[in-house]
Amino acid sequence: MPSSSEIDRKIGSRLRERREAIGISLEELAAVSGLAVAEVLQYECGAKGLTAAQLCHLADLLEAPLTYFHRPTFTHLGLSTSLTSGDLLEVFGRLSPAGRQKVAALALELERAQGRHTPGI
Repeated sequence: MPSSSEIDRKIGSRLRERREAIGISLEELAAVSGLAVAEVLQYECGAKGLTAAQLCHLADLLEAPLTYFHRPTFTHLGLSTSLTSGDLLEVFGRLSPAGRQKVAALALELERAQGRHTPGI
């Protein structure tokens, strides 16, 4: 599992990358976010971690989904793949309607086989 400082650096790097990609200066982001320039700089270099609320606010300001800053993986499920939930959704979206139905049916069957069931599905 990555350390919190590694995650802070990754998120900070993505924050800077997104800000620069949409042409917003450090000073402009600080002004619209209500943060000090030095504080935004600390977040961008990973010296200081963002709270979930701060990240959501900045993501909204930068018009980016939260997954832009940190892509969840399935390693906690014991999978040895680097696929993320975003990758799976992307692949799922490219399937035909019949293919999507088959994947959904398989997922539900696997859930039932493990003794679980999602009500209403």
